[in-house]
Amino acid sequence: MYLEHFGFSDFPFIQSGKDELFFVTPPARKLIVRIHHWLDCGHDFLLLSGAEGSGRAALVHHALNASDYSIQAVTVGGLSLSDTDFLHYIALELGIRVTDKDLMSLRHAIKSHLKRSAGEDKRACIVVLEADKRPRSQLSLLQDISWAPDFYLPLCSVALIGDKTLAKGLSTSQSASTAESVRSSKGTNTDAAKSSPVSLHLPLKPLTQAMTRDYLFYRMNLVSRDARDQVKTIFPEAVIQAIFEHTAGNLTTINRLADMLLMAAWAQKSSVVELRHVKDASQLLGWYAPAKARVKKPRTKVKLTGRSKITPQPASLTKKDPTTLHHLGDNVTTIGRAADCNIRIQGENISPCQALIVKTADGMFIRNEGDEVPLFLNAAKVESAALHDGDTLRIGDYELSLTTSGEGVPVLVSVPASEQETPNTA
Repeated sequence: MYLEHFGFSDFPFIQSGKDELFFVTPPARKLIVRIHHWLDCGHDFLLLSGAEGSGRAALVHHALNASDYSIQAVTVGGLSLSDTDFLHYIALELGIRVTDKDLMSLRHAIKSHLKRSAGEDKRACIVVLEADKRPRSQLSLLQDISWAPDFYLPLCSVALIGDKTLAKGLSTSQSASTAESVRSSKGTNTDAAKSSPVSLHLPLKPLTQAMTRDYLFYRMNLVSRDARDQVKTIFPEAVIQAIFEHTAGNLTTINRLADMLLMAAWAQKSSVVELRHVKDASQLLGWYAPAKARVKKPRTKVKLTGRSKITPQPASLTKKDPTTLHHLGDNVTTIGRAADCNIRIQGENISPCQALIVKTADGMFIRNEGDEVPLFLNAAKVESAALHDGDTLRIGDYELSLTTSGEGVPVLVSVPASEQETPNTA
């Protein structure tokens, strides 16, 4: 059996022959992202939830049942189930007709079903929540049904998720003997057997348009900063189609888009992000257009103190005044887009970029997509507003001038800045 370790590394597989297996409970957001990764890799997903009332299990069930994926979701409730009942629940949910309800018959029926599925290139991934609370005998059963001695590939992948460690793992001798029997059972497939396990670390398949809609729904409606801060987004079909065409179903790009929409929702302190007014999807997608490549030339400043002296210009805003992720106020007046912006701070050209500009009662918020690290300007220090093409905006000791080209003009309004400053490190 191959167990997925929920640590800091990305989707590694470890064998149960390890002396000790460590499992940690990931946050719900990370867990659902991993679930979608498995689905995108072509798995039929088999979920074994743990104790009743598990919030994590309920969240995962909600995500799976609302999707268009081909999913086999198995619910195994109480932890007091006997080993026979445990396998019986799995068999029933897999649609296996069971005549003899003894342990060996159930085990054989499930393994045969999984073998047929694996032969059709349908791989199951069994996820066990609250695995640290399950009887060790049931985990050993999972190990047994995930392998077949006469089959050169694992019948399914298994991920155990729990709050505590599982000391000494599962039966190391059983794992070793099973692997050895696999190698010796098929002479023609020796190389394939030695190359096991089959890793899940595959390139992400592009999402379909329906999957794009579902995924954005999950990210926006199901997984927000915490359970008390749910955000609901209304996506018109035209925007979904434009997002799909623009991102080509790329999960990374869609994630960035969802993050930006969540940021806009939190800026408004609103539980609903209404996108029905977006008629031209370029309004939305322009925030994510990649910045044009540009070679930055060193800029110098000349000071005349009896003789010419060249002083290097400070490299960035952060060197002089660390930026603060400012929590925006209640009254967001405008969310607009500036196309192909050249942002200058004290004469230094940062980069041509796409910038999201949000003007609030407290000031201004800019996210610079041209840099690897977003540029957050302290909204409490805004001294002048109503920024137009070629105008200069003073922010404390710094000047920010914005020039635009192409379609789109910065949408800003003149609102007096307040002195209130509430840093937000979320």
